[in-house]
Amino acid sequence: MEDKNNNTKNIIIILTAVVIALAVIFGAVGYNNYKKTQPASTDLTADKTADSEEPEDNETSEGKDDTDEDSDENSNEEKKTSEPDSDITRFYGGTYLIGEEMQAGEYVLEPDTYEGSFEVVSDLSGDSGTLISSGSYNVRIYLTVEEGQYLKFDGVAIPADEADALIPKDSIYQHTGMYLVGKDIQPGEYLAKIDTEDGSDGYVEITDDSTWSGQSVLQAIIVEEDMNITLEEGTYVRLVGVKLREPY
Repeated sequence: MEDKNNNTKNIIIILTAVVIALAVIFGAVGYNNYKKTQPASTDLTADKTADSEEPEDNETSEGKDDTDEDSDENSNEEKKTSEPDSDITRFYGGTYLIGEEMQAGEYVLEPDTYEGSFEVVSDLSGDSGTLISSGSYNVRIYLTVEEGQYLKFDGVAIPADEADALIPKDSIYQHTGMYLVGKDIQPGEYLAKIDTEDGSDGYVEITDDSTWSGQSVLQAIIVEEDMNITLEEGTYVRLVGVKLREPY
């Protein structure tokens, strides 16, 4: 009887041990399978870090692009300001105090559109008594200004000694303008013809300087019909409604 009881206890102990062993085995396998289905925490951290760093890289590259664009724009602006005829002094339309904002001396004035005009005044009060000289031009004029005067003009002013000669390709001088004999037009005899839209009289003025003062006028000619005019070197010829060409 005791042997039978001992056998029964041994069987129970063995079965219990087997159940425990199986439980341990199945538990371990289940845990491993669970781990395989979950992403590692280090990978998640790395992904988040990479994602957070990407915008910084983008911002940096965009910043570089913006910087490059700005530098390109600046270089373009520098080119614009240093482009054509950078050695020639230019003053653009406005009001200038001679001796402070512009040097005293002789200038060539050219319009920036079809027609330009100028005034030389003694002050900016606007009184009629302050006007020294005035005029208009379609091509160019010469003008001498003195220290203390104010010059108002349209277009551009270039020191006369820096300005190129203005010589028409067809050798016909026309429109409202002023030419220096010996530079823009050669000395000699020319045919003056009326060049007005309504056929009204033209005007030719020959002066010994470019001050636009009455004292400098050598000849003031009303052109009513074709006529010959003789020009001498060093004088200035101003045309209004007249064109000049060499006679046939």
